[in-house]
Amino acid sequence: MLAAKGISVRYRQVEAVGDVSIEAPGGAITALVGPNGAGKSSLIQAIMGAVRGAKGSILIDGVAVDRLGPTGRARAGIALVPQGRQVFPHLTVWENLQVMADAIGLPDEATTAALQRFPILETRRRLPAGVLSGGEQQMLALARALMTKPKILLLDEPSLGLAPLIVEELVRTVVDLAQGGMAVLMAEPSIRFIRSHIDRGYVMFRGRIVAEATGASALETAYLAQMDGSVSRAERRHQVG
Repeated sequence: MLAAKGISVRYRQVEAVGDVSIEAPGGAITALVGPNGAGKSSLIQAIMGAVRGAKGSILIDGVAVDRLGPTGRARAGIALVPQGRQVFPHLTVWENLQVMADAIGLPDEATTAALQRFPILETRRRLPAGVLSGGEQQMLALARALMTKPKILLLDEPSLGLAPLIVEELVRTVVDLAQGGMAVLMAEPSIRFIRSHIDRGYVMFRGRIVAEATGASALETAYLAQMDGSVSRAERRHQVG
């Protein structure tokens, strides 16, 4: 179980996240949805410990990890697949995974196991990550995150820029992880690709959680109800998916 309580993030004078509290239970996919600029990425980064000066409490199964940085939180059980993948383009696929193994102190076997999670990565192991397709890079980012065998998986817009078939494959993997007991928190501007797999979720708007819902239908309704009145109904439905 992930519990984030009273999270606030400021960038100089701009408040990106204001006093947000959310939970992501094990064995479920929790969606965090909202338009671009809502503060989703800042919240995800704060949970990972990657935002300097963020305030609030992060608990894993009731144990606070507030004082830990990103590496410490990774060791404690949180893993992040960041927006834009953030692989090292000039390092090979193998080297990208080995960097994580070295940072966390994992045995070499962990790198081999990560390659085997997505067979296409095994065939690309000697190629620079920068020449991989977007989908292959996302698989690499997910395989890298899962090397620590986390309790909690954070995904920041994993479908961004990917073909629907690739997204479906990644979603199937995430569903399997949740069914195995992992807590999954997935931030997306649209529920289009995860609609049939959402267990519960939150709507985030202008740095605040404005609604909480169980199931995709209720989440979609809550999202539509909270969208800015200056946006047309057709545009709102497109954003929701």
